[in-house]
Amino acid sequence: MVDHSAVITLANYVNEFYNTTDERRRMELKQILDSFQKDQNSWRLAAELIDPNFPYVVQFFGATILHDSLHREFSQICEQPETTDYMKMYLVQKLSVGVESFKQTLLNKLFSTTAVFMLHCLPDIWSDPLEDLSRIWAEQPELLLRVFTEVAVEFTRLSWELQIRGLLKSELLKMSPRIVKISKDVLSDEDSSPSLRNAAVECVEMWLRLPGSNLEEFSSIFDVVFSNIINDCDALARILTNIKLNEGLSKNPQLFLNIANFLRSHVCTFLVQEMQNRVPTERNDDLKEETEDICTLINAMSEFVKNGMHKLVILAAKAFVTKEDLTPYNILVDLCTFFKYVATFPPYYSIGEYFSDLTEGFWFELMEDLVVEGVTPEINEQKKALRQIFQQFFLEILSSAVQKVAYLPNMNKVASLQAIEYFREYRRTRSDVSLNAYKIAPKETLTFLASALAEYLSQKDLHRSEGVLYYIKQISDYLDEKDLTILIPTICRCHEAHTWLNQSQDPNLFDSNLTAFVRFGKMLMATCRCLSHLVLTSDNANEILPKIIEMSIYYLSVNGVDEECLLTIEEYIKEKESGSTGISDSIISSCYNYFCQESKNSEFRLTSMRCVGYGLSLKERNFVLDSLDKILAPRLSILTKHINDESMKLEIRRKGIAFELGVIKELCSTLHRKHEAQETSAPDPVFMVVQHCIPIFTQLIGKPYLEQEDDKLLEELCEILSNALIALQSIMEPCLDFYLDFENSIIMNHSQPACKLLKNICSVVFNHLPVMRSKLLHLTATWFQEEYFHLTHFVNNKPPFSSRSHEFVEFAAFITRKNWIGEIPITSPETGDLQRFLQAAAMIAIMHFDYSDDNITIRESFKMLGHLLKNSSKNDSNIIRNFLGEVGERLITSTYNAIYKEYGPQTLVPICEVLYYSMQIYPAESRQLIRQLPDGNSDLTTQLFNARDFRNFKFVLSKIAQHASKAIASI
Repeated sequence: MVDHSAVITLANYVNEFYNTTDERRRMELKQILDSFQKDQNSWRLAAELIDPNFPYVVQFFGATILHDSLHREFSQICEQPETTDYMKMYLVQKLSVGVESFKQTLLNKLFSTTAVFMLHCLPDIWSDPLEDLSRIWAEQPELLLRVFTEVAVEFTRLSWELQIRGLLKSELLKMSPRIVKISKDVLSDEDSSPSLRNAAVECVEMWLRLPGSNLEEFSSIFDVVFSNIINDCDALARILTNIKLNEGLSKNPQLFLNIANFLRSHVCTFLVQEMQNRVPTERNDDLKEETEDICTLINAMSEFVKNGMHKLVILAAKAFVTKEDLTPYNILVDLCTFFKYVATFPPYYSIGEYFSDLTEGFWFELMEDLVVEGVTPEINEQKKALRQIFQQFFLEILSSAVQKVAYLPNMNKVASLQAIEYFREYRRTRSDVSLNAYKIAPKETLTFLASALAEYLSQKDLHRSEGVLYYIKQISDYLDEKDLTILIPTICRCHEAHTWLNQSQDPNLFDSNLTAFVRFGKMLMATCRCLSHLVLTSDNANEILPKIIEMSIYYLSVNGVDEECLLTIEEYIKEKESGSTGISDSIISSCYNYFCQESKNSEFRLTSMRCVGYGLSLKERNFVLDSLDKILAPRLSILTKHINDESMKLEIRRKGIAFELGVIKELCSTLHRKHEAQETSAPDPVFMVVQHCIPIFTQLIGKPYLEQEDDKLLEELCEILSNALIALQSIMEPCLDFYLDFENSIIMNHSQPACKLLKNICSVVFNHLPVMRSKLLHLTATWFQEEYFHLTHFVNNKPPFSSRSHEFVEFAAFITRKNWIGEIPITSPETGDLQRFLQAAAMIAIMHFDYSDDNITIRESFKMLGHLLKNSSKNDSNIIRNFLGEVGERLITSTYNAIYKEYGPQTLVPICEVLYYSMQIYPAESRQLIRQLPDGNSDLTTQLFNARDFRNFKFVLSKIAQHASKAIASI
């Protein structure tokens, strides 16, 4: 028995909790109610609270506690059969009696509670609840349907063991045919109330979502379900989605056709009427919410049809050709007509509609299935015939999309900021419209785009012209040269728009601040860039290229378009190796004039200098050198001023130096021509730039503003020197002494940019300038020894590893991977410096094995030594063998111990290389050292010594590492 006074007290607490305005009292009550919920018998009092005599908040609290208690603690609550019987009777009675008096939210909670109880009872405690409740609620079928709707919902929420879940699912699937029959009887009965019909539809919807539900069992009810919800967009959308997600749909093409036929016969007509009725006559900021149900249904229809598109296209193509059973063909035509109506809906997106983008998936899928090769030649011919008919759909959608993706004049005044953001996303969503049309009808699509652009240019309509260019840009990667001949003449007409700036500012042409013109110019330049791969390889390149460059120069003077223009000029000019000197003159002149405008963005100015450099690279050397005198002299003068003028603020000096170094970098990376038209005695322009700059670079080194942590100026300087070295190779020999002295001055304090440059120096010296090898090796050995001595000062403590150690190890790995040092003969005077370098590099690496936590550097260290030993084993290099003899004992010991440090598989491979090749070079000594280590005499170690080849050696070493990992884990 339940203490009635306790129930009253609890009810008062709940009621007070939800109504008090005293926060302190609310917290006290919350603690009381939380304590109550933790009580194992809380469900008994909670059940008593579900009484019409109590306030609604009290009843709902009780229902919630009862639901959660059954969900969490069913086995404890219903441990006795009497309790189970009581709970069954209680829930049935509460629903039977309370359906007239309880609020809907309370009923819903009780439906869920009954469902949870039922699921826990299946099948042992309550073998057939559907049969029992059908009998009890014969006069109240809505209760039955509501409860079993929640059964399907709660099944997806409850967490059970896989075996129990599978058993329960089997029991539910056995009930499925009877659920379908009950729902169908309700929906077929003309006397059924709207609420009852709604319950039946929801029940079907939820049972369709059950994992493993058999779609065939539901096929007989779909007609009656659809006829009951034909005007309910949300319900239709949910049913379609559930059917689409069911695996059985792909195995039942006839069911798909039946549903598609219903959609085209009934739903499409309904939606067209709804769209027309909801078109606003003026701006409506709530339009998105007001048309959300339409959007949901259109999207569900599109996704549903996509799911069966492949089969539908094949059937429609066959029907069209054979003229037998035209139903599939008519279905596809009518659906395309409807989706075309949606895609081309006249009002402006985000102002008058929000659904024309929802069909993009449908059209893409249709395009793919129309163009993809069929399994037989017969199907291919049928599809080809169908494409001729359906291409008009794609072209009409493209014609509409050009206008719908165009920005409105004065858009900021007619649309909210949110609507404008929606519109920008809309453009991205509809970006494939032109590609779909092009793949179906290439020539017709290009002809339309060219004629549409010509028409809008004639009308001086910048907005729609930009829309056409947008769609040309989207298909640019798929075009070939013959396509270019259709488009280029009209695209080149776009330079006309530049002259409109001086004409009257018609609001149909321009937004405020010439936004439309800027947007048009940017899209024009972006489109031209995307076509560069066709223009540059075209037979008519010499005719087309000057027009595009001229057009780019037209727009260069327009703020907002200048960056796109410079990028377009660069895209076209950087690929030219020779010729085109006519365009180079205009590029050099226009871009240099732009560069000289100090008010322009500094990054854009550097891009313009890059274009000047590419333009000069097409000219004769003497002309280039004369031009360099005019370009470089003022820049070096300004650079010198920034370096030495201490009256200027430090940040201004750094910014100025960075810009001038950027100018020099752009010249060094663009002026060099790989293929000279003729031999010339004139010096290389890049060499002249570096030679002129060396005295100034010398002044720059050691300045205090170069000692900042970011090293940005040094990185820029190193990049300049690298670019010149990569371009000129052996030509840079006169400057290499400066390069090495520069390295010597920065490498210990600025190791990252220094080592990056040093790799390029080594590449040039070892491949082209052996005369500089001695100085390079001597300096390199000195740097590495200095780093090693620095680390050994902390022998009693953990060495102070820094980024410099990492850079040195990475550089050494680069050198050993290239194997340049293996080519140095033993008699060479450079061997002493080489051995100093190798020994220092190896000891730095070994110190990382023993002390460092930096796994990346450790892995690079093993790689470096692995490359070195591998090359030694192949080349029989005495230099490397001598070095190994000096450091071999510590190397082998540290490497073998590294197996037990769990570095991971990426590091285990280079560890394996070091040990394997050490044993190849010094087999007896290596084995002796390893046998002295812990586990050195194990069976696995013996297998390691007897490995036949590297693959077998690696396999055994992996087993040792796994064994070590398990041993560590067990500690």
